[in-house]
Amino acid sequence: MSSPSTSSVLSPRYLAQVLTILVSWWRRYGRDPVLPWRRERDPYRVLIAEILLRRTRGGKVVKVYELFLQKFPTVRDLAEASVEEIEEVLQPLGLQRRRAQELKNMALILWREYGGSVPRRYEELVRLPGVGDYIARAVRCFAYGEPEVLVDVNVCRVFSRILSRELSVVRRSDVEFLRSLLERAVSYTYLPHEFVNKAVLDHAAVTCRARSPRCSVCPVRNLCLTYRTSVPRT
Repeated sequence: MSSPSTSSVLSPRYLAQVLTILVSWWRRYGRDPVLPWRRERDPYRVLIAEILLRRTRGGKVVKVYELFLQKFPTVRDLAEASVEEIEEVLQPLGLQRRRAQELKNMALILWREYGGSVPRRYEELVRLPGVGDYIARAVRCFAYGEPEVLVDVNVCRVFSRILSRELSVVRRSDVEFLRSLLERAVSYTYLPHEFVNKAVLDHAAVTCRARSPRCSVCPVRNLCLTYRTSVPRT
């Protein structure tokens, strides 16, 4: 079988095939059963999960997330807590002082300006302390069902390999390029954005790992330009 060309993998229809396969894989192997926030639709709980997950592996966040919501079940509880109380819960994740202060400031804004609700609009979310582009889009997708395509370092890694093209989350142009490409691809799949986002993120965590990627069991290896061009010819 010939390798896909660079131009063909940039086709939205081609990437729609990749996404469709990944969603099928995710339905069987996805991490939803072991990640408690995946079952949440409450915007506050989704927002807390995304903030705790920033630069932290999901498995490490599970216990802290559950304890955090026991201690601070609502925006008001978090707004009324001291920074020291928040720090104590966050200690296992590291950077607890910075995260605690951000969470405290965020809760105060949500309580004073939004009556304890988490806004739906991107422009309002992204202005909250500790909430950047990715977290704002994740909350809109997972809590509100908005059609957002998520692009983080893991998503960039997956599609850098599939496209055989260097993509970096620190370059805004790369993020915008990939998001635009994936948005067009999703439109060809007729799949919910939530499913697509979860599928790509879980594929990055389980299969297309940063170190020691499991290419031999990758469900989209034959559509991956890096894999296809690295297979020894016989």
